[in-house]
Amino acid sequence: MSDATQAKRRARYGLNVTIALVAATGIVVGLNAIVDRQFRRLPPAGKDWVRFDLTATRQYSLSPQTRKVLTSLDEDYEIVCLFRAPTLQTQRVRDLVEEYPRYSSRLTVEVIDPVRDITAVEEFLGRVRERYADQIEPTEVAIRQGLAALAQTREAFIEATTLMRDALDGDALDDSATRRLMEQAFGAMTQLGSDLSEMDKQVNAALESPLPDYRLEAAKLTSVMTQLTTGVFPPVVRQFKQLVELEQTPADVKDTLLKVVALIEPLEQSVGEAQFALESVGPIEGYQEATATLLREECVAVLSPTQVRAIPVRELFREPDPRLVEQQGQADLGFIGEERLTGTLVSLSLKTPPLVVFVTNSQPAMGPRGAYRAVAQRLMATNFEVQQWNPRGETSPFGQPMPPTDPPQPKEGQKAVWVILPFPPLDPGNPMAAINSPKQEIGELLNRVLESGDAALVMLGAEPAAQFGAPDPIVQLVERWGVKPQLDRIVMRQIQTPDRQSRATAQFQVADWPGVLPITRALAGMPGYFVGPSPIDVGAADGVTIEPLVVLSGPLMWTFSDFTSVEAVQRAQYNPETAEDHFTIGVAAVKGDARLVAVADAAWATDSLVTYGVFGPGSAEVVGATFPGNGELFVNSVYWLAGLEELIAASPRSQDIRRIQAMSGATLLTYRWLLLAGMPLVILVAGTGVWLVRRKG
Repeated sequence: MSDATQAKRRARYGLNVTIALVAATGIVVGLNAIVDRQFRRLPPAGKDWVRFDLTATRQYSLSPQTRKVLTSLDEDYEIVCLFRAPTLQTQRVRDLVEEYPRYSSRLTVEVIDPVRDITAVEEFLGRVRERYADQIEPTEVAIRQGLAALAQTREAFIEATTLMRDALDGDALDDSATRRLMEQAFGAMTQLGSDLSEMDKQVNAALESPLPDYRLEAAKLTSVMTQLTTGVFPPVVRQFKQLVELEQTPADVKDTLLKVVALIEPLEQSVGEAQFALESVGPIEGYQEATATLLREECVAVLSPTQVRAIPVRELFREPDPRLVEQQGQADLGFIGEERLTGTLVSLSLKTPPLVVFVTNSQPAMGPRGAYRAVAQRLMATNFEVQQWNPRGETSPFGQPMPPTDPPQPKEGQKAVWVILPFPPLDPGNPMAAINSPKQEIGELLNRVLESGDAALVMLGAEPAAQFGAPDPIVQLVERWGVKPQLDRIVMRQIQTPDRQSRATAQFQVADWPGVLPITRALAGMPGYFVGPSPIDVGAADGVTIEPLVVLSGPLMWTFSDFTSVEAVQRAQYNPETAEDHFTIGVAAVKGDARLVAVADAAWATDSLVTYGVFGPGSAEVVGATFPGNGELFVNSVYWLAGLEELIAASPRSQDIRRIQAMSGATLLTYRWLLLAGMPLVILVAGTGVWLVRRKG
């Protein structure tokens, strides 16, 4: 065959391949365009039949719990995205937000560029302000009253300075001390009059803005009024009256001073009344927090008929530690948008948010020295009313004891959840410790609230005194529910150190959670951590249903009673007589309308574990929690106790990854034989077939 013929053939084949590729590309593009156009015309119900989300983290799907929340909305809600320049983060949020209205006709979504869509922004901010109109009115009235009082003061200062100028310009005032005092008053009033005029312009301009900062404007007015009522009016009136009483003061000057006093004295009362009105109005609940975010950063706003929540875009992402991303490739775990949005919708839909009371006995739960601030803040972010109560009285910020107060009382129709914090072990060297303990009082309270249909989360810690039969009213109460904590012992396990030495430890990491209740079903894949837990035996009680929440399982576990010192725990040896392959340390119980959760571990919900990240306590906010199961277990337990299972919605979505399940032994053996024998056999058969075809050819 000639070279020319071969070249023509190659050119013809190449042209055919090129035409085929172009045709295939055109067909694919055309089909995609047609399918996309037809898909967009489908109703939401129709899209569900042809729409598939194959991403590993179900990025374009909502969890079943979120869909349940959306279909149960009984009022109209809005989700408004305020995004400036498009970024990967804002696009991720937008993709999520646009899924929500597909499952509810009571919810609308709008995306606004606050730089370009000025009209849309103004309309939106007007809708925000309407939500708080009733709460804004008293504050705005008080500010207007304050402006009127200051305007009256400014006019009085103008008239007073005119009178004083005439006196200073006249010949009657020759006493240097009197002249100096009047010159000082004249200068101060002139400057204050100018300042008040400028403040009036600024405050009125602020009130005309779409979302005024009422707290800031009220603080400005209050500060000026305080200055006037304490540092201007009293000394001017007092000193001018003293000058009038002096014989050497000329009559004309006395007349001027009396006229100035007559102008100033009424101002003290009018300005004082306006100041009292400003200080009497309370904060506009939720307004300041929402507007501060709306006006300063990119965010997603959720609007109910009466409230607004603004979530910054940065709070919809929890960036993992870069080292973990490099090792595990789990960058998607940083997105927690569905958790925040769904939780916000549910919290806004609560007509009467539950009351959660931390019952403390030594260390406070909240505040600067609080040990449970992280979980308390999460409840408050869900619109719960959170308080703390110590039956022996709180401690002042200066460390001084305060008198006891009555326990908080829920409002009519308000569900209450009482969180009983663990007691430190009794001091065996102090025989009065048990007598002075408020356990009896707390036990009686717990009995009353459970009988009334309220709920309780009881945290228990190991107690060496329980070995000697010391009565514990709280333990006795939960035992009547069939929950029997064994606080006279702790659970331990035998481990092997890297140097192949065996030692005992009372620390447990839990990754497998019972799936009966929604509390722990939502914890799939989330590790939790427990230190020095005690076992809980489950008995029988009339009308009580008990389910496990936390179960420790594994080999070489046993219970240990001599835990009075760290050294004793470190020297502990495996005891087969008390060994079990699993120990329950947390349970949930239901009795009629009352609910109870008990966990026999003193530290599991404290900030030291809940906020623990790869860089130690407190770093979870930046790099993610090392043991997210602890915080989720607490919050989910409170939701369940309050009867709000729908709040246990998307919390674990960031952990919801399709993982390869563990294979059984038979399946593993099958795959092994397929790899060892099946693949060579397939290659042999294929090779034989090719040989036979070529032989026939």
